[in-house]
Amino acid sequence: MAIDTFWTTQNSGAYDPVLDETLGDTFDAPHTYLAGALSDDALGAQLASDAAELYPVYDGATHVMAGRPSDFDNPTAESFLKWHSAHQLAWLREYGTETTIDGQPVRMATFGTDANPLNNVTVLLSQDGQSVIVVNRLSVEQIATLPLVDQMVLAGLDAFRALIADLYNLSPATGEGTSDEVRMELQTVIQNAIDQIAAQDSYTDGARDRFLNDPSSRGELYHYLFTEQLEMLSLRLDRMAVFDIDTIEKSIADIVDRFTRLERYMTMTMTITEAGTGTLPTHSNGLDGGASVASAAEVFLTIETRIYDALTQSRDLSLSGNYNGRDTDAPGLIFLFQTFATYVSEAEAEGKTEEMDQNNRLLEDYAKLQELLNETLRAFSEPGASDKVGLCGVTTLAALKELAAGNALILAMFDTRLVDADNNTMHPLEAEKVLKRPTLDLVGTDGNSLTHYTKEEWNAFATNIGEMTTLIGQDTEIRMSELTQLGEIKNRHYELGSNVLNKMNSLIQSIINI
Repeated sequence: MAIDTFWTTQNSGAYDPVLDETLGDTFDAPHTYLAGALSDDALGAQLASDAAELYPVYDGATHVMAGRPSDFDNPTAESFLKWHSAHQLAWLREYGTETTIDGQPVRMATFGTDANPLNNVTVLLSQDGQSVIVVNRLSVEQIATLPLVDQMVLAGLDAFRALIADLYNLSPATGEGTSDEVRMELQTVIQNAIDQIAAQDSYTDGARDRFLNDPSSRGELYHYLFTEQLEMLSLRLDRMAVFDIDTIEKSIADIVDRFTRLERYMTMTMTITEAGTGTLPTHSNGLDGGASVASAAEVFLTIETRIYDALTQSRDLSLSGNYNGRDTDAPGLIFLFQTFATYVSEAEAEGKTEEMDQNNRLLEDYAKLQELLNETLRAFSEPGASDKVGLCGVTTLAALKELAAGNALILAMFDTRLVDADNNTMHPLEAEKVLKRPTLDLVGTDGNSLTHYTKEEWNAFATNIGEMTTLIGQDTEIRMSELTQLGEIKNRHYELGSNVLNKMNSLIQSIINI
C-alpha cells in the first residue's frame, strides 16, 4: 500500500517517532483535521487521501465489510436494524429501489407492506452514499443535522407525513407545498420582523455598514443587533428543507420581544423635574427618577451585544471551520459551538434576572403608595375625622413632605395629571403587559393643595392598586419559571456536547489501544 510521506507509519529504529516529520507537522495535530476544513486545499486533500488509505471507510461499494449476515439476501426489518452500518450500506446498494424524489436520485427500501406507513420501516441511502437514514428513528435534532439535499429528499418522501411531519409538526408535508415555498413564507415572516424594527422612530436608516465596522456605534444603532440576528436566521433557512415552523417562529418572536424590551427601556420618557405643575415632577415611573430604568437599558444593551457576538462567531465558524485564524478540528468545533450556545443562554438568563429586579423595584414603589393609602384610611378613624381627607389625612403638599420627603415622588407617580392623561409613558414593565397604572387626581391644580376623597373612594383606589400589585407579582413568578427553563436548556446543551466529546475520546482511545 503506497502511503504518502504525511503518514509514515513505520519507525526505522526502536526510539524513532512513528510519524516522520512532514509538512503536516506545521499543525499541532494534523491527523485530527476534518477533510475540507483546511484553508490549504491541496494539503487538505492530501491529508484526506492519506487518511482514507490508512483508515478506509466502508461505503458498501469501494470498501465492503467482510462476513455478511446469514440473512443478507432476505432480512427482516428487525434484523436489518441490528446489522453493522457497513452491511446496511452494502444491502441498500444491492437490493434498494432506485427512485427520484424532488429531482434527486434516491436508493431506498421499505420493510413491510402495510397500508399504514407507521407499521413499516423505511430506510434511505444518504445522498453522499456514506450512511443509512432510518426514517422511523429520526428526531427533530437529527433532521436538523442532515445535509440540505438529504432534507429535500426527506420532505418529498410519501411516508414523511405519517412517520415524521405529523409527529413533530414539521413542514412541508405531503400536500403542503414544496420546501422552497415554506422557506419563502418563513423568510417573509422574518422580513416583516425586520421591517417592524426599522419602522421605529429611533431607527437610523442606511447605517448597517457603520454598525458592522464600528463596534462603538452599537449603543446608537442598537436596532441592528436584532435585524442582523434575523438575517442570520434567514441564512440558516437557506440550508434547510424541513422546517419546525413553531420553533422558527418562536425564535423570530424572541428576537422581536428582546428588541421591544430594549426599545421600551431606551425610549421611556424620563422624569421631568422642571415641570410647570407646582413643585412636582412629571412622567415619574419610580422614586429614583428613572435611574434604575436607565441602568437596566444599559444592561439589556450589553446582553444583546453578547448574544449578537456569540451568534456571529457561531455562524462564521460553521461557514469556515476557522476560529481566531486557526483551522478547527471536530472536538474543537463541538467545544466552541457548545461555548457559544452557553454564552447565549447565560445572556438571556441575565436579562430575565434584570427583569425580575425591575419588577421588584416597581413593586416597592407600589408598596410605598399602599402604605400611604393605609395611613389615609386610618385618618377616618381619628376623633372628629372629616367625611373627606387628603392623602395621609393632611391638606397640603408641604404637610405631606414633612411626613417623608419621598411622599412627593409617590404623588408624581400616581397623580393622573402628572403621569400622563392617557398613561402613554408607563414603566417598561407596565407597558410590556399593557397594564394601565391606576391613578387619581391627588394634587390640586394649584400644585400644593391635596384633593380630598371619601373613605369609599380611597378604598376603591387602594383596591385598584392592590390588584395591580398582584398582577406585577405574578409576572415575577413567570420570569422565575423562564429563568429555570433557560438553565435547563444550558445544562442540556452542555451534556450533549460533553457526551459527544466523551464518545469521541473513547473511540480514539480504542483505536490507539488496538
